[in-house]
Amino acid sequence: MAFPGRKASGPLRAYLINQTAHWFIVGLIFPVLILMVLDKGLTIFEAGTVLAIYSGTTVLLELPTGGLADSLGRRKIYIISVAVHIAAVLLFIFSSDYLTVAMAALVMGIGRALSSGSIDAWFVDEFKAANPQGNLQQALAKANVFVPLGLGAGSLIGGALPMTLGTMMNASLGTSIYAANLVVVLFADLMQIVLTRSVIKETVMVKDGGALADGFRQVPVVVSASLTYGVRNRTVLILLGVMVAFGFAITGLELLWQPRVGEVMGGTAQTWVLGVLAAAYFLITAAGSALVTPICARLGNDNALVMALLTIAMGISMFILAMQAHILSFAALYLTTYLVVGMTNSPYGAMFHEEVPTEQRSTMLSFQSLVMQGGGLAGSVVLGFVAGEAGIPLAWTLAGGVIASSSVALLYLRSRKLGMVVGKGDEVAS
Repeated sequence: MAFPGRKASGPLRAYLINQTAHWFIVGLIFPVLILMVLDKGLTIFEAGTVLAIYSGTTVLLELPTGGLADSLGRRKIYIISVAVHIAAVLLFIFSSDYLTVAMAALVMGIGRALSSGSIDAWFVDEFKAANPQGNLQQALAKANVFVPLGLGAGSLIGGALPMTLGTMMNASLGTSIYAANLVVVLFADLMQIVLTRSVIKETVMVKDGGALADGFRQVPVVVSASLTYGVRNRTVLILLGVMVAFGFAITGLELLWQPRVGEVMGGTAQTWVLGVLAAAYFLITAAGSALVTPICARLGNDNALVMALLTIAMGISMFILAMQAHILSFAALYLTTYLVVGMTNSPYGAMFHEEVPTEQRSTMLSFQSLVMQGGGLAGSVVLGFVAGEAGIPLAWTLAGGVIASSSVALLYLRSRKLGMVVGKGDEVAS
């Protein structure tokens, strides 16, 4: 891999440092997030609605906060996002009931929306300015190696903190064992502000005082245009439906895996297990992305067939995962499920981009994200309710059934495409 020019290496190095630290901080909470919420006295259903509040806030504000970053500067908005995250963590530390936890989740969603894409946009602009002929794809590929490393390292430490520093804080101060994660995150956020101010130097900035208002005005326009195109293009409509099912099912895993580990192990004391599973999750999804390429080649690059088989495999894996009562078999099936999840990214993306025209690609990607989040919101509420009323195994069985059923739509899509190819062939022959 050719390394970018010396002038471009500055932005790349700063980007690597910032993003590795950013995702390391995310990893400090990731393996115990739901357990922290449940520790506040909330039920699984209430935890699901809290996750929905966080996700919904992020989705609603993502487009307008992007305009704000373009208006005021990406570095400035990113630093503000870290400050908002600090406020959210402090709110969560002092929260004592559903309302205050939900408020913390809302503020955290605001911070997530502010940070989304801000440093990424900074890097692209600064990289191109420093090296107009540089290979951006290679630079981004190099950066993508460090994100899972930061997440994995943070997850390992985040899983160990409740058993180490958290236990000591509980014994001496009477705090929750998860308070250790929050204290370390506060310290790391403060260091991230200092680090960002030191390494991120913004020389390219778009100034437009109306960008924030424009961002809000664009939301209905983006949704309307995307809905119109998605409904008219049958293939895109089906793929968006599959994305709803995917968001529904994957949220069921993310929401319930931590409390399920607690049930399987008979308690939540062994939080290092959560850290190991979270770290392994990032590695296994990357492995899935690599493994799917030869599978696609063996099946003649028939992406619809590959996706149909993968959604069936994911549904079966979730169904079997729901029945596991021992941590080793649970871990094996949990990671198998995410191996399949990692395999779905590129064949789905190839099918989607094949149907979307260049002039509408950005709009449709934005709408695809909204659709997935919509499925996730539904999953948070429905599966959280089912888990609270009838248990996590039944919730995962339902989620597995939803994702597996999407294979029917994918097989229909395949037969429709094959029919079109055969029709064209007959037309040429005649």
